[in-house]
Amino acid sequence: MWFFLNLYLQQVLGLGAFEGGAALLPMTVAIMIMMIVAAPRLMNRFGPKPMVVGGLLVLAGGMLWLSFVRTDGTFAADVLPASLVAAAGMALAFIPSLSTAISSARPEEGGLASGIVNTAYQVGSALGLAAMTALAASQGAQQLGDPQALTDGFSAAFLGAAGIALAGSLIAAVTLRQPRPPLAEPTTAAEAPTGEPAVLTQTHRRGELAGSPRRPPLPPPDKEEPMSDVSITATENGALSVKGPFRLVDADGNEYEIGERKRVALCRCGGSTTKPFCDGTHSRIGFEAAERAVAASEVGQA
Repeated sequence: MWFFLNLYLQQVLGLGAFEGGAALLPMTVAIMIMMIVAAPRLMNRFGPKPMVVGGLLVLAGGMLWLSFVRTDGTFAADVLPASLVAAAGMALAFIPSLSTAISSARPEEGGLASGIVNTAYQVGSALGLAAMTALAASQGAQQLGDPQALTDGFSAAFLGAAGIALAGSLIAAVTLRQPRPPLAEPTTAAEAPTGEPAVLTQTHRRGELAGSPRRPPLPPPDKEEPMSDVSITATENGALSVKGPFRLVDADGNEYEIGERKRVALCRCGGSTTKPFCDGTHSRIGFEAAERAVAASEVGQA
C-alpha cells in the first residue's frame, strides 16, 4: 500500500519525495497507537479470531476506499481518511495473528516460530507487491506522464489488495477455531482438584502472573485433596510454559481466549507485544533469568 500511495502522491498529485514520505506519517502513527494501545486490549476482550477477521475486513474497506483515487484529488480527501482506515485494519489483524502463531508453538520453539512468522510476512509482502505491480502495469501504471492511466493502474492495485484482504478475512473466519473452555470456580494452580481447570490470574503489578489468592473450600478431614495436573515450567531464558487444564484471567476477572489448548507460553521477559503471552521477544533481546529452583533444604541452610 505504501508503495502505490507514494507513487500516486508523487506522480499524480505532484508532491515531492519528502512531502510524499511525510504524507505517510499519519498512517505510521496510527498503526503504532493501534498496536500498542488498542489491539492488545481488544484482543483480551474479544479474542484473536474476531480481531483477525475484523481487522482484515477493515483493511479491505480501507483499500477499497483508496481505489477511488482521482487524477484531480487531494491528500486530505482522497488519501488520508482511507489510509487511516487501512492502517487501523492492519494493526488490528497483525497482533492477534502473530499471537496465535507464536502461542501455537511449544515454548522452546517460540523464537523459531517468531522467525517463521516474520519471514512469511516478508515473503508474502514481496509476492503481493509483485502481483499488484503486475496488475497496476496491466491497467496503465507503466504509462509515465499520463495521470489518468497512472491513476487507473494504482486504483486497480488498491482494488486487488482489497480483494486479497477480503479473501484472508474469509479464510480466517473458516479456519481459525477459538472455542471458550468451560468455566470453573477460581482456584490456585496448586490447589485445583483433578479434572478441574486451574485459574491463573494476571495481577496489575508489572503484568506478572501469580496464583489467585482465592482458595476453594477446605475438603472434609477424612479426604485428601488431589493435586491438579497443571504444571508451570520456566524454560531456559524463555517463557513460562503452562501445561494442563487451566483458565487465564486478568485482575478484573476477564478471561483470555485460549481455546482448547492445554499448553501456552506466558511472557517472562516483559518485552512481548502480546502480553501476557510470549511472542519470542526474549530471544531477540537476550533475556536471561535464574533457571534453577532452590530446594527447600537449601533454603533452610541459607
